[in-house]
Amino acid sequence: MLADSEGIFIGSESSFYRVLKKEKLLAHRGKSKGRTMDRPAPLIAKGLMKFGHGILPI
Repeated sequence: MLADSEGIFIGSESSFYRVLKKEKLLAHRGKSKGRTMDRPAPLIAKGLMKFGHGILPI
């Protein structure tokens, strides 16, 4: 819940998020870079029983 300084209800956080998204105002602003997401390294089985509990064919 978001309220002004007098405690009057303005709207929910999800409502503000929806409005910002619609107006394309969610882009990162400021001097620092936005968060980057690195993909995890792929898992490669190099023999039997390397991953999980079953037998994986090579």
